[in-house]
Amino acid sequence: MENTLKSKIVGSCCVCGGTGYDEENSLCECVIVLRAYNRMVHGGFKERVIDFVNKGNYGLPEIESGLQYLKFFLDNPLSAMDKGLGLYIYSKAKGRGKTTLAHFLVFKLLLEFMRTENYKSVESVCAFSHIQDCLKSKDDLFFHSNILVLDDLGNEDRAAAWLRDSAIPKLQRILHYRRDKRLVTILTSNYPPERITSLYKGELDSLLEILGPHMGGELFRAVEVGGGEDLRLREENTEWPV
Repeated sequence: MENTLKSKIVGSCCVCGGTGYDEENSLCECVIVLRAYNRMVHGGFKERVIDFVNKGNYGLPEIESGLQYLKFFLDNPLSAMDKGLGLYIYSKAKGRGKTTLAHFLVFKLLLEFMRTENYKSVESVCAFSHIQDCLKSKDDLFFHSNILVLDDLGNEDRAAAWLRDSAIPKLQRILHYRRDKRLVTILTSNYPPERITSLYKGELDSLLEILGPHMGGELFRAVEVGGGEDLRLREENTEWPV
């Protein structure tokens, strides 16, 4: 059964060619990512996301365009990567499924990207990090990765001197670079777009310039998860699989 699953889904993987194992005879990353993705699918998460997108009719252009971007990610993952589209996923309450949604989108992007010759490894093409870990890191992957998720924007230790002195300029450089290179960037936050710039008190004056007014610029859109929509998986493990 497992071999059948591998041949049907990962047969186009450029690393293992559908065997499910890499050159060192270890389980290929495509199988690991596929299993994480399937846990979310079988847990009903995909259906909840699709239902969430289809029910979107709020009469607000910025919200509608955000849902359209989310739908584009779901329907055309490789095209979303080619265009370097970005999402700002936020809710006004904790625990509404922002990070889970980001995981789901990244798994879907990776499963498609693994079929291309540009794919090398999950580690080389994707960075998934809490915002504070990213800002403390000296890793260039946050600039150059094909896919970047920065989780909990605005939840850094804002009193720390290192944040004021070096981290905020670094975040500006990361966002500018990725916008210019058209690299997929997904941000999550508990703050709506209009609150982020006031939260940073002018330290990120260029944030809305990068992301566009209310995240409605050329490449970024905002998506709010909240209200009656709980997009979390209560029983399934959605931790990063590799």
